[in-house]
Amino acid sequence: MGRIIVSTGRGGCGKTTFVTLATRYLPTPMLLIDLDPDLSLADMLGIDLKAEKIKTVSDALYDIIEERRNGAQTGSLTVHDKME
Repeated sequence: MGRIIVSTGRGGCGKTTFVTLATRYLPTPMLLIDLDPDLSLADMLGIDLKAEKIKTVSDALYDIIEERRNGAQTGSLTVHDKME
């Protein structure tokens, strides 16, 4: 049976350290999602995301914001959109 574990709290309270250490004791495979734009989790796991050209969640959110600023449609509808 799978588990969903969420680590939240104020900045600097040890969330990333806890998650990194937990990966040593939890069964694999596992999916880790880090929403911190500082990429601390990847650094702690020894992964160089930029060198491997891996897009982060922060990168994806930034791209969506930029697309909307430039007037591009992202495929989502707002309450004001009319469908035929």
